[in-house]
Amino acid sequence: FKGCLALGNIGYGPEGEAAAVKKGAIGAIVAALRAHTADATVAEEGCDALANLAAEVAGQRALLEAEGPAVLAGVCAAHPKLQTAREMLQAAQEYERDQPLAGTPRAAPAPAAADGQAA
Repeated sequence: FKGCLALGNIGYGPEGEAAAVKKGAIGAIVAALRAHTADATVAEEGCDALANLAAEVAGQRALLEAEGPAVLAGVCAAHPKLQTAREMLQAAQEYERDQPLAGTPRAAPAPAAADGQAA
């Protein structure tokens, strides 16, 4: 958990965030969460670190590339009362919707009704 804590501290602030993301910190944190899903301390510190590191688009993309939403869903299932995990999962799902990775289809817009209004 101390690695997640350290990376989260480094990522607190734009310069540290950019450097940590560039060096692969998000992938390392997601890997720690995947490997230690049942550990509440790793879950909490990892999610806190991701919150710091995914504040900008580069970190959000890195989170998606590391399969963060799926890992965060597992963390939420293992720790349903951990608010930080729920918040990060919701944020990751929003990133996924707003910035799909190449090859990931966007949801199709709702078809218009005959009167020109959305159906």
